[in-house]
Amino acid sequence: MFYVPMILFVKTSLIYTFIRLWSPYRKKVLSLYIFLVSIVCYYTIILFVKIFDCIPVSLSWQVHRHDGSCLNRSAVIVADSTVSVITDLAILIFPIALTWSLHMPVSKKLHVIAVLGAGSSAVAFSIYRLVLVINGRSKGRNTAAEIQLIMKILLSDNAEGGLGLMCTCIPAINKLCGEINRKWKTRNQEKQRRNAPRSGRGRDEEGTHVLLGRLPSSSSPVSGPEES
Repeated sequence: MFYVPMILFVKTSLIYTFIRLWSPYRKKVLSLYIFLVSIVCYYTIILFVKIFDCIPVSLSWQVHRHDGSCLNRSAVIVADSTVSVITDLAILIFPIALTWSLHMPVSKKLHVIAVLGAGSSAVAFSIYRLVLVINGRSKGRNTAAEIQLIMKILLSDNAEGGLGLMCTCIPAINKLCGEINRKWKTRNQEKQRRNAPRSGRGRDEEGTHVLLGRLPSSSSPVSGPEES
């Protein structure tokens, strides 16, 4: 159940990053907002579906009761996993489609796509979970095998959310590294500017002292006859 809000916040943060980057392009931002609203609506609905998959709710853990009804949980999980794969692929495709139309060097386009599309790398765990669920349905019910399957699904959920959360931070980390590099270069340039005038004045003053030191010795023979 906690997987749903976790993955919702991860995906919305990624999409909101796209919206901030492409804010000057209204049509692109509009498509991103539509995608964002659809994701929020879907995960809100699926959250309540997973909470109230049994009526009464206590039937979820009181499996021996027969006074209620439950949804087909495997079908819900398959549907959720399928939508998760689709949304992850969409998050991968959006940076490629939006960036490739911009007027910039190809190397920079690839860099932007790699940074922004890193969050969609969690699609591998979404596909893995979908395969697990489908294979689990075909094998039937077995207590030990079912527990093992549930553990694998939970681990893949955590891996998808954790990897997506880390990848969400990549654009901010990339910007932070660029800012640190820029400040470091600026500081080095300022140091070079400060040192260059000082070394120049030192050389000029040294040359002036040498010339002034030679002036009395060269003029003293001339001043002697004038005084006499």
